[in-house]
Amino acid sequence: MDEVRISNSARTADWINASYLTQSNTMNSFGGEETGGGGTSTLLGSSLKATSVTIDTGKNLNMNGANTLTLTGNGASVLVNSGTLTTSTGTIDFSPASTTGVTIPAMTYYNLVLNKASNNFTAAGAMAVSNTFTIT
Repeated sequence: MDEVRISNSARTADWINASYLTQSNTMNSFGGEETGGGGTSTLLGSSLKATSVTIDTGKNLNMNGANTLTLTGNGASVLVNSGTLTTSTGTIDFSPASTTGVTIPAMTYYNLVLNKASNNFTAAGAMAVSNTFTIT
């Protein structure tokens, strides 16, 4: 065991699974657990591919230009945005690894890609795409 965390918050099964995936380098997450030193903002230095991303309340993930955030997970917790996601001129690419369905968060996207013809994509509410919307 190399790390122990103590919290007064109940953790869901999805959170526990995400913690495991993070330790095995198959998922990256951004939020309170990752920002150390009290920081509230994370800038992408380049494009990122992850199973899922969670942005906690009071936190900001800035895509920092034309970077691409590729999400390969399935379900409703692929992109959880409780904070602020600044898409800048970047692309959010939902490219799920399997065909169990993906829920796309209600928010404004600059470029949005839904990439898997054999999957079901469900909008969680009103979405706006200010540049390019691609379905493949």
